[in-house]
Amino acid sequence: MIAARFVDLDGAPAEWYGDISTVYEYVVNLRNGTGPNGFYTLGTGVLYPQVIRPVLWTLGDSYLSIKIAGALCSLIGLLVLFLFSRRLVSVTFALLTTALAGMSSWWLAFSRLGDLQALTPTLSLGAIAAGFVVVRRPASVVWPAICGGLSGLGLYLYGNTVILPVITGMVMITGWRLRRISLRSVGVWAAGVSLVGAPMLDDFIRYPDAFVHGHIGERMVTGWQMIPNLARGITRSLMAYVSEGDHVFRGNPIARAHIDHLSLVFGVIGIVYWLRPDRRLRGIFLLGSFAMLHVPALLASVDDLPSASRTIAAAPFAYLFVASGIWWAGGLFRRLGDHEAMTAMTAIVLCIGGLNIYVYVNTYLPGLPYSNVPIARSIADYADTLPGGVQVHLVGTGWGPGFMPEIKSVVYAVHRPNNIIQDDPAAFDCKALEALHRPAVLVWRFDAALPGTDLSACSAELTDIVTMRRSGTPVFRTARVP
Repeated sequence: MIAARFVDLDGAPAEWYGDISTVYEYVVNLRNGTGPNGFYTLGTGVLYPQVIRPVLWTLGDSYLSIKIAGALCSLIGLLVLFLFSRRLVSVTFALLTTALAGMSSWWLAFSRLGDLQALTPTLSLGAIAAGFVVVRRPASVVWPAICGGLSGLGLYLYGNTVILPVITGMVMITGWRLRRISLRSVGVWAAGVSLVGAPMLDDFIRYPDAFVHGHIGERMVTGWQMIPNLARGITRSLMAYVSEGDHVFRGNPIARAHIDHLSLVFGVIGIVYWLRPDRRLRGIFLLGSFAMLHVPALLASVDDLPSASRTIAAAPFAYLFVASGIWWAGGLFRRLGDHEAMTAMTAIVLCIGGLNIYVYVNTYLPGLPYSNVPIARSIADYADTLPGGVQVHLVGTGWGPGFMPEIKSVVYAVHRPNNIIQDDPAAFDCKALEALHRPAVLVWRFDAALPGTDLSACSAELTDIVTMRRSGTPVFRTARVP
């Protein structure tokens, strides 16, 4: 599981993209004491940038550092899943569940991207698992406070984690109505949520437009369209586990189901396992939490569904059900002996894990723009080889697959960002070439002979025109202007 998150992390995935720029800019703003009006910027809450700040401070500002921070967040989530599963059943069951979740291509993809979805399953599972412990330890005052605090933090991470106070609140109220916990526990939980969530409430009062008409609010469907949108959204979200998954390449092999078919079969068996009379209350708790974590995604336009990123918080519960199905099926082999049962369950886990690693390496990575060959990073690496006084003019951006390269992906990756200058190829003519501060280097798309549309008369000024390649694949063209 650790190896799956860190092996070749620098190159897979390779290209710094727009959402990573948003996270990085938020980190920089926090360092400088500046930032947006409110706790969110382009759908990114303040929590994840704050969490990864120590990692970037230690390792330096790079995409690799951001990805390492995301992978660490994911590993903490796996640890929480192990502890939660152990409380549910046993240590052996916890090992089974953690191994499955740790190798799942769905969770693995977001664990290695470096985006905020690396923290989403960890925080969501932590808050819900804390709610489970509250019910199991009704005399505790600490656990309701932890549950409330973690639920409140969901308000600062992502639009889809704002559901956490609702989920854990339902657990608290249900536990109290069933006389499993006291009203004191409910009060401590509410105090924890209120204390942590108070700045967000103040933020909403001061900047209501940032919520209602901002990045998150503009994606919500309201009015009479909500009911048909919700019905179609539920269908699409369910089918994401069966046949057609997310079409966005960042978080999922395009249109591939979010879990493999073998896991799906055992997941359905696992749901039946938890709904049996002797464990039905825990089953309702698990299945209800799993379902509720999909609700925020369902409130957005159905055109954005299915969404692997907006439902990633449900991934640990999905694989808990898969593990439960394997655990229940393993009971058939226990008649032959514990060793035979363990061997059978281990073989199934290895089969599912191997399949998911294969999907990640041979389907997900090749499905990234330009088969995961980085263009912006290649430009940045080339710029860092040039003398300090040479300006690099990037003539045109977004001309490659997936709108690569982005100017920020180059600027944030180089050692001398002030030397990178962006030019418009439509306006880059002989007059613009003559006005350049020299020496300079031009960089442009690899499938164009010249960087501008009207440079034929002065093309002789360009020397050493070369098509740069990475692993044999063309990534850009360059020329020197002495």
